[in-house]
Amino acid sequence: MAALLDALLGMAGCIVHAKEALDGRWVLRATDASSNDIGVTVVEQERGPLYGAVRLWRLALRARLGAVPPALSPRPRSAEEAQTQVKKFVRQRQRDLDTLLDTFPDVQRSHLLDQLRPLGLTFFIGESEEIWGAKDWPMSYVATVETCLLPNPPVERLGQTSASHFLDGGPAHAAATDVQKAIEQLTDFSGWLA
Repeated sequence: MAALLDALLGMAGCIVHAKEALDGRWVLRATDASSNDIGVTVVEQERGPLYGAVRLWRLALRARLGAVPPALSPRPRSAEEAQTQVKKFVRQRQRDLDTLLDTFPDVQRSHLLDQLRPLGLTFFIGESEEIWGAKDWPMSYVATVETCLLPNPPVERLGQTSASHFLDGGPAHAAATDVQKAIEQLTDFSGWLA
């Protein structure tokens, strides 16, 4: 099980301790080579080592992605400020994604990148509106390879949000959320990391 967990996490030296519970299930506790906890899970006796390793891997992924709390984002005060903040946010999210993806083994990283691309954003910031009792700027957007601002409203229907809502939580949290969604799409099991 430790060798499988090493392969899933892309590291060496994982240790898995197994203890039989009174009801016949196994309590699995994993640590990395530095004796840092990876997680503890319980599996039924008839399950094999791959099942246990995947359960522990899931806990490690949840800890890694959950370690990025949402941050308060300043509310834009003008359309120009909204445009600047969205551009900065997208570029920082790309850097945060790179940092986060570097913690995955190469094959997993490649699959996640394929799922996440494109990483840029083409967007348009509209005239200010009162949204939920506060001044905000409606935003139309679509994921693209590059990040660019549209000078005029788009003709085709794009994603819709407000600048403040898009910026909410910060780029690092957005990157972690994007990776979590990509993992769940790849596992084809919604809520796998929940």
